[in-house]
Amino acid sequence: MGTMADDKPFHSFDALVTRLESRGVQVDAETRIILQRESYYAVVNGYKDPFIDRWATAEAQDDRFLADTGFDEIYRLYRLDRALRSVFLPCLLIAETTLKTLIVHVFCERHPERDSYLQEANYDLNRPVQDAQKMIESLKATLEVKSGRHPKDFIEHYLSKYEHVPLWVLANFLTFGTVSKFFSLLSVQTRSAICLEFMRYSEQVHGAGRKRVQVFQMTHMLRRLGDFRNICAHEERFYCARLGPVGDVTVRQLLLDLAVVIPPSDMQSLTSSVVQLLKHEGQAFRTISVVTILVAMGFKPEDELYKLVLDAGAPSE
Repeated sequence: MGTMADDKPFHSFDALVTRLESRGVQVDAETRIILQRESYYAVVNGYKDPFIDRWATAEAQDDRFLADTGFDEIYRLYRLDRALRSVFLPCLLIAETTLKTLIVHVFCERHPERDSYLQEANYDLNRPVQDAQKMIESLKATLEVKSGRHPKDFIEHYLSKYEHVPLWVLANFLTFGTVSKFFSLLSVQTRSAICLEFMRYSEQVHGAGRKRVQVFQMTHMLRRLGDFRNICAHEERFYCARLGPVGDVTVRQLLLDLAVVIPPSDMQSLTSSVVQLLKHEGQAFRTISVVTILVAMGFKPEDELYKLVLDAGAPSE
């Protein structure tokens, strides 16, 4: 454990502005105000990477920025990321609601008995029993009416009138992460049935001929969507996020996942918003180009969105 001597020293706002200047960043009258409003850690530490001069930094053993880097550029990338989160989050919420609804519907259809989600026998018996027990305890905790700051009126109503709470009611109070974990712990037969129901939904929304999503694919997709949903909801760094066990899940993969779940009209609107944001903001960067941002998001030159941002292609009919 570090001592207090190991802690980074506190810096005033004026000292932070001076620190930026000493590292090669051009500042202006707005810099101090922005640092007061947004914080140095969130803006600079979060979004400095594309602007860092690697050679100069290695030589100085301290951050050094590319020539002519302005604080306004770093802050522009920060605001672009916030804007990207704002256009992705509604679509992630649509996907969350859809997948939660299908998972809960199929489970209740296969296990209509009262409190079936609290029975270990309805989970994957080939998994360690502790996994199912932990999930059941988590679900029981959500049933606690007086937990949290606000009473859960729907739960209280069902408990007082019916002495139990159906899963489709409880699901409204479960996080996407919990539902994702719930899916992963169900029996193979139930998970397969959920994937089949998802295929039926997908064919109705996107048209026939789509490939069926396999159980392992659904498991990974649920996890990815949940992770990105949390990034957006908690205002974490989004555009260059690298998720998954080996850090290969990018915003590009998120778009592919959303295209499988949300209606085509919502997907088209999302894609259009992302393209317009990147085209507009890309013109304002001086030290870096929009290509740097596209690559950080996981896009490749052959991707349609990459071409649209650079005006090298036209929207498909």
